[in-house]
Amino acid sequence: MNYANLRSGIAYRAVIILSGAEDTFQSYATEASRPDLLVVQSLADQCNPMRFGVQLYDGIHQSNKWFLELQTAHHLPPFDGVDAAAFGVVTSTTIRFLQMSLETSRPLPTSWLRAINVPRPLESSSASTDLR
Repeated sequence: MNYANLRSGIAYRAVIILSGAEDTFQSYATEASRPDLLVVQSLADQCNPMRFGVQLYDGIHQSNKWFLELQTAHHLPPFDGVDAAAFGVVTSTTIRFLQMSLETSRPLPTSWLRAINVPRPLESSSASTDLR
């Protein structure tokens, strides 16, 4: 099933893409609305390079989009909890993003968030992002 069929009749208010890449073989529906968008990608992702997340982000022409750049996390650990520090940043950022998207009727401003100093899994330091 393609994306256009999946979203038929559904009014999305927020979309989160975790380490995503564009599928150029799928058809996309014309957007009736522009749901808030959060793209999460890591510079250290060797499975899905940063350029693919940036390509998705740049290809979506709307003002209410955010990009969370993780500095040292790999492909799945920030999403499955193996990298606890990166998982914490992703979790807190996505929860706040969804709260803000669902609590307001106005679009969120465009931002490029950067999670600086997210440690590798066995290191012990903290990381934070500022999501306002």
